[in-house]
Amino acid sequence: MVTSRTNHINQVQSFQSIFLIEFVKELSKRINKMKQLLKTNTVLTIVSVLNTIQGIGFFILSEQLTQQSFPEELLSGGGLAVGTSMHWPLATFCIVLGIITFVTRNIEVNSAKKLLQGIGLAYLFFLVSALIQQFSTPVNVPIPALVTLAVVVVLSLVSSSQK
Repeated sequence: MVTSRTNHINQVQSFQSIFLIEFVKELSKRINKMKQLLKTNTVLTIVSVLNTIQGIGFFILSEQLTQQSFPEELLSGGGLAVGTSMHWPLATFCIVLGIITFVTRNIEVNSAKKLLQGIGLAYLFFLVSALIQQFSTPVNVPIPALVTLAVVVVLSLVSSSQK
């Protein structure tokens, strides 16, 4: 009885060891994939694509975004036209930043890290501002915009701090 219990314990420990080894191997593969993803040129490419898509969205959907973001009382008396037209400079900014990050994606690594650090800090300021606006004013900041800002902040700051 003791021998069969010992054998069972040994089998369980053997299984646990094999599982742990396989788990560590898989974790190592995933970390390596994540490091590939977080390479500066990859992150700059992702940031450029996100900015460009967001900018195009601001152009195409400017009136719809204004209607969704502001309460009805702020949209009357020309408010909709003002809100819509204010999305255009924001759209232009996003597209310009998308172009800049795209053409600089292959710069030297240390320079790319400095650029990503700057982008990350700038977008952190942008994110904090949007969150303050979301929670302290009647403006409804679209969740996809908040998510995009957060993704750019995290990717940029993490990538810029990689060894």
